[in-house]
Amino acid sequence: MISLTYIGSINLCVLCVFVVRSSRSRVASALRPLAGLYFRIHFTHQTQESQSYYKANSD
Repeated sequence: MISLTYIGSINLCVLCVFVVRSSRSRVASALRPLAGLYFRIHFTHQTQESQSYYKANSD
């Protein structure tokens, strides 16, 4: 897993990149070793105002 995290006083940014092996047959994976791999990217951005809003309304 490769993670890049930036936390500041105003913004919270999280970027995660996962290398995932697909559930294809072993024969196809043996013929083309990289064919069974793909990237899954997750990006989250949240401002300090929205964090305060969610905390205030979670009760």
